[in-house]
Amino acid sequence: MSQRHFMAGSKAVGDDDEPSPFIEALNRIMAERKGLLESDKLAVEAGITLELTAGQDRLSVEGIEIKACKKPAKMVESILKLYENLKEGDPGDHNLILAEKPDVTTNAQTHRDFKFHKVRLVFDLEKSAQGQRVTVPFLRRQIGGDEGQLWFGTDGDQFVILKSKTWAGAQKHLDSYLDRGANVLGKSEGFRKTRKQLPDKVSFLFIEETSITTQLMLDGFAQAAGKGFVPPAPRPRPGQEAFLGMSGSFAGETVAMDFWIPARMFHDYFKVIGLSQ
Repeated sequence: MSQRHFMAGSKAVGDDDEPSPFIEALNRIMAERKGLLESDKLAVEAGITLELTAGQDRLSVEGIEIKACKKPAKMVESILKLYENLKEGDPGDHNLILAEKPDVTTNAQTHRDFKFHKVRLVFDLEKSAQGQRVTVPFLRRQIGGDEGQLWFGTDGDQFVILKSKTWAGAQKHLDSYLDRGANVLGKSEGFRKTRKQLPDKVSFLFIEETSITTQLMLDGFAQAAGKGFVPPAPRPRPGQEAFLGMSGSFAGETVAMDFWIPARMFHDYFKVIGLSQ
């Protein structure tokens, strides 16, 4: 028996033994997932120090993600390795089951000194709906169809992911971020009101305009009641937005969670379903 051995059940398996079906299956899985493990390793090597996400909807089907990294090129390698190694049946973005292997196009676009790879995802909404215990129409409404597209890359300093149905839309997300100037969320009275209700120092912060949250609640109500779809949630006038807030603070073995929920969210919800004026 070779000195190199490991235990499989109650039997020591060495170089001279026939591998068990369990070990064969384990080795096959490890080989298939090698690329995903490498993706995780590269993400650690990238040294992420800050993550920011902004979207026009809860799932950020249209939006932008910014990761401040010590080595942004490593982050590009990580995400490329991830999508190149996902396959049909794997969970993809938003934990939706993939109907086919992601379609990856390297060096697809360049904009504002950023070089981007492109990924097209096709989701199996039937299997995804079963796993999440929701209906297919509910999921399709949340993501706006059966497919998603994203572009990811770096300018050498920042790593970004752009999500949009079109490249033109993706470019607008990046331009809005780079050219934001004084047009920042911190100038919104509703945002400032919500932010004051949460701790100054946090480990993560989630802020969402209430009509997005209300719409999600309404879609859930429609699904539970078998009503198909309900009218859309009222959209606020510019300058009159209200925001839901949630934060988490990690200190040692302690986790503190804080929430702020504006009354408008419930008022709009009950108004749409006919229980309020």
